[in-house]
Amino acid sequence: MASDTWLKDYEACASVGQELMVLINDRNKNGRTSSTYTKLSAQIRVKLKTFSNEVNKLRQNLIRASSSYHITQREVERRQMLIDNLITKEKQINEAFKNEGSNSRNTLIGTDTFGNNDPWGVKDEPEDFQGRSNTEVRTQQQQIIQQQDRGLESLSHVITRQKQMAIDIGDEVDSQNVLIDDIGEHMDRTGERLIKETRHIKIVDRKSNTCGELDSGQSFNFSNVHCNEHSDQVCCSYCRTCKTVVCVKCVMKVHNGHEFLDDEEFLSKRKGYGKDKIRVKKKLDELCKVESKMKEIKETEESEYSKAKQDICRIKQHLMLISIMKNSLNWTNKFNQ
Repeated sequence: MASDTWLKDYEACASVGQELMVLINDRNKNGRTSSTYTKLSAQIRVKLKTFSNEVNKLRQNLIRASSSYHITQREVERRQMLIDNLITKEKQINEAFKNEGSNSRNTLIGTDTFGNNDPWGVKDEPEDFQGRSNTEVRTQQQQIIQQQDRGLESLSHVITRQKQMAIDIGDEVDSQNVLIDDIGEHMDRTGERLIKETRHIKIVDRKSNTCGELDSGQSFNFSNVHCNEHSDQVCCSYCRTCKTVVCVKCVMKVHNGHEFLDDEEFLSKRKGYGKDKIRVKKKLDELCKVESKMKEIKETEESEYSKAKQDICRIKQHLMLISIMKNSLNWTNKFNQ
């Protein structure tokens, strides 16, 4: 749809140029002091401004279409040639409008439509070549070609640098991807360790709870702990077989024949569980800090990755514009040759 619109705009612009040539030809048939001459000159000025605006609009639309990759590179070059024809024709019309005489009329005769066999108007000798020998003209053309060659060489260096920059950014993006993957794997392993240590803490808590409560700074006394099965009884020992504190009734009814701990050995076990709990919690805190740090690194790397992708897109658009300019210079160089 956008391609058809551009071509329709081009045809409309070409039609305006054709109308301008007809108006200039009609104006030059009248005397400079006549009212018809003045009226036609005013119409020509308005149409010239419209024609110039339309050409600029076509150029801008072509640049946007090429940057967004809506058309192929070959189509971009073809449309650039059409715009160059319009620009050349605009210069011819301006010269014919400003200079009344046989030369202006001859410029318009035989150029009724765009796209004829001589769209550049090279059949008439340019003013720059008038009064010069063939050697001088050839020397001037060679100088122009050398200047254009230097311009093309500079463009080539720019394109090479831009391509190398794009390659470097691409390599950086690849390394960022690898780093992000490594961080993700490390976070997975850290998460597994967190789950394992959390489970360990729960086990230590259960073991610690089965030993009852311990008054800090004092010797452990079973009489301070009530039995879970018989609330009216205080515990008197710790069953090594069942791993719980028991009262006299429990020993007689349920734990008869089991192995028991005395209060000092039980206290030592209880303190050992407390130390294990502190150690595991400390390790869990360290793992949480590592996980938080890993998340920050991953967010930073993802931000750098997104920025690198945007830089690559901008460089691609810049390379497309440089390529259009280079092709335009190539066509101009071929024409001069």
